[in-house]
Amino acid sequence: MRKELLVAIFAGTLFGVIGAFGIWRTNHTLDAQGVSATPSITTPESITPTVTSAQKGAIQTHILTPVDGDVVFTNSLPVAGKSLPNTWATLSSESEDTIFKINADGSFQQSLNVSPGIHAIVLTSFDQETPKEQGIFVVNSSLFTLQNGEKAKAYMGIVTNKTESSLQVKDPKGTILLVSVNPKSVSISRITDTTTKDATYADIGIGDAIAALGIVGASDVLDAKRILITAIPTSTKRKTLMGKITSATKKEVTFTGKDGTEYSLAPTKSMVITKGDTLEKIVFSDLEIGQKIIATGTIDGNDITASRVQVVE
Repeated sequence: MRKELLVAIFAGTLFGVIGAFGIWRTNHTLDAQGVSATPSITTPESITPTVTSAQKGAIQTHILTPVDGDVVFTNSLPVAGKSLPNTWATLSSESEDTIFKINADGSFQQSLNVSPGIHAIVLTSFDQETPKEQGIFVVNSSLFTLQNGEKAKAYMGIVTNKTESSLQVKDPKGTILLVSVNPKSVSISRITDTTTKDATYADIGIGDAIAALGIVGASDVLDAKRILITAIPTSTKRKTLMGKITSATKKEVTFTGKDGTEYSLAPTKSMVITKGDTLEKIVFSDLEIGQKIIATGTIDGNDITASRVQVVE
């Protein structure tokens, strides 16, 4: 028994020496080849992301305030957001167009005129003549008051169901919205392009387009304070274009966009034209062949009726 134990100890020692020699031999060979035998582990914290030039040049264009569906109570609306630093941008409502430069930190804050009603607010910014747009809808109404801390919202869309005290509305994106209504206290108007008339809850039918204004409470149900029976815009004809002037007379300017499309621009009494970072005012006859311009207004085919024109180069 003692003899067997000695044999086992001797064999174990022999295998250990052989194994250690094998490991030393492997390490020695790898070191000679310039390879570390110890694996290199890269932790997530040590990984530096690679940013391509395309990513660096990508515009992140956002209106931060107001947000889509807000109800506002002023004709002079503060609009704040962000985009690519030091680029030209425009803000448009149904009442006004403005052109400005984004701040060096990528932020902007402008004031935009909005008349009472539903407005599309469109932000357009440019990077190497490529436009980037974001649009929201707001409602300007002063016919109901808020308590401290309350924030008014608008649910807009088509009525898909109606009870004695509630409406179900499908918005342009297909989302179903719920509206709580007190028929005795809610203010209701029917609005067309030319008229605004008082209406009642009984006048609202399934299939009608409405904008319900009020306070969003529990379960995202809107407590309606005012309801407008009116067409709900899903887009705007207002557009911002950038291009180089290819022909210029006192009565018309033609400019070509980055995609090669030609647009025509004629002077109007309300048109405001500026140039340079200082927004120096000039007149239509100062526009020349070769200048790069931004024009913003309403577009019909290849004709743009611009309220603002800016010479950027």
